[in-house]
Amino acid sequence: MGADIEEVRSIGRLNRLASEWEEVLRGSGADPIFLSLPWLRSWWSIFGEGRELMVLHATEGGRSVGFAPFMVSARGRLSCWRKMEFIGSGPSDRLAIISQDGRLDVHRAFWDHVKQRDDWDVVELREMAAGGPTETVVRECYPTADFVRVLSPHIILGGSYQKYLSGLSKNMRYNLGRNRRKLEDAGAEFRTLRTPKEVAEGVHYLRKLSEARWDIASVLRTPHMVEFIELAASALAQQEQVVFHTLELGGEPIAITMGFETDHRYMYYLSGFDPEHSKTSPGSVLLSKIIEDCCERNMAEVDLLRGTEPYKYRFNAVDRVLYHFRALNRGLWRSARCIIREAPLN
Repeated sequence: MGADIEEVRSIGRLNRLASEWEEVLRGSGADPIFLSLPWLRSWWSIFGEGRELMVLHATEGGRSVGFAPFMVSARGRLSCWRKMEFIGSGPSDRLAIISQDGRLDVHRAFWDHVKQRDDWDVVELREMAAGGPTETVVRECYPTADFVRVLSPHIILGGSYQKYLSGLSKNMRYNLGRNRRKLEDAGAEFRTLRTPKEVAEGVHYLRKLSEARWDIASVLRTPHMVEFIELAASALAQQEQVVFHTLELGGEPIAITMGFETDHRYMYYLSGFDPEHSKTSPGSVLLSKIIEDCCERNMAEVDLLRGTEPYKYRFNAVDRVLYHFRALNRGLWRSARCIIREAPLN
């Protein structure tokens, strides 16, 4: 007997399913941060206006066996078309459908349900892990759809920090060592912020330092992004899953990172530094201190998440593969004429 599919259309109903969601998530093998309800509810609270919740809930014999965190948005200026996406799209670096033990039959049941509906015109899912259940079944169900490959670097740990350093290039080791000594001689201190009060402090300093740099500031200047980070960080702090690290001089941060810790790995999410100290590369020194801390705590990896900035590879990062996916609802020519004018999937 196949799974029964319920459409969850309200946050109130989703909240009542919180314990079932977290149980399925824990056993799904999917990312536990960007698919956690505290993260997704924070996203919906800030960015959900004008969108319709369409979370699919799969049960067998009354027991929850899967969730598809979908939403639907109306798009287009002249001719309205409806786009189905993951909740959390944009700020989230990994997204997926979750099922008990990664069961593929539950994924197939979700797509059977979706294909029977005629109230969406295009489905676009981003940040799907290559080879994971979500990407695998999507390819089965939409073999001719558009797929775009994207890279997500991570640093594999195992052993001491000195062992890790020995694998870096000679030039990288020299630069890190020189800049670290300069900052330490100047009195720089490494600090970790984990409690809810400290996390709120970290958000404040992240915003302050990020605004001093045009490239990183552009992330936080995305409409409502600061409000989202504040809300999500506060929610995750209650579960001890978010952490800020700072490099401080005279009690004031000159570099900061916001990250997550889960499943013996650290996830490097946002950063900022004081451009007045750019000659000593405080951002790179701070990342090296985080890596050292992770080695001492026997963490398995430092996940640098999406983005292929050159500095990540100087830290000996290697790539994971993610996929973006887009498909049209079959037979909807009216919508297709609008959709082909949309920005490329990349």
